[in-house]
Amino acid sequence: MLLILGVVWENHGNIGYGLALLVLCLWWAKIFEDAEACPCGPIEDMLFVGTSNDVIQKLAGQLLGAYATAK
Repeated sequence: MLLILGVVWENHGNIGYGLALLVLCLWWAKIFEDAEACPCGPIEDMLFVGTSNDVIQKLAGQLLGAYATAK
């Protein structure tokens, strides 16, 4: 991905690089919706929004992933 953005910057400068990065960010938001890098997101959702099936599934996925990487 960085190679592609480097080529865009070399050919189109800062404005082209910025537009390409904006398009990639919008694509990422459309595909992954509310994905976040912080593992405490579902816990905050549970505390501030309330418990729902979505929050429970996210927490279960995180616990399963933590267990799998620990082994």
